[in-house]
Amino acid sequence: MIVAVGTSNELKVRAAEEAFGLFFNNVKAVGVSVDPGVPPQPFNEELFTGATNRALGALKSVPEAEFGVGIEGGAINLFGVRLITTAVCIADRSGRLSYGTTGSFPVPDSVWRRIEMREELGDVMDSITGAENIKKGVGAIGVYTRGIITRKDYLRDGVIMALTRFVSEDIWV
Repeated sequence: MIVAVGTSNELKVRAAEEAFGLFFNNVKAVGVSVDPGVPPQPFNEELFTGATNRALGALKSVPEAEFGVGIEGGAINLFGVRLITTAVCIADRSGRLSYGTTGSFPVPDSVWRRIEMREELGDVMDSITGAENIKKGVGAIGVYTRGIITRKDYLRDGVIMALTRFVSEDIWV
């Protein structure tokens, strides 16, 4: 089974492949660059817009894929609670869409202020830690959980959440 993932970030591609591999045999995820149509540091609804655009764009770009996956990380302000999270959209060839999210976590006010100015969280984390390309490695979640949760695991779980519709069709009534 081919799964198209709307990103060039290999960590996101591996996370999607791992999630699909829990439910399907012989899964191969292929990453493709897709314009998400949202700012590099998305907020609120932009996460779901970006995830949807990525899933549909990936599916269109890889004709042999059965599913398209869009993964869009960003920030939400929900009822006055400010959190970092990731939206996931999965599209299939019949036009069905399913959504999920990763877990969510807070960041310090100093970090929130910078991302509110649309500075990408990965760049902020690089400057705070002195590391390079944290978003392609442990991610902010890995930094703030001291490595207990890695970004790949965090993203894999979000893909699993979005897969629920497709893997439980027998009881999806």
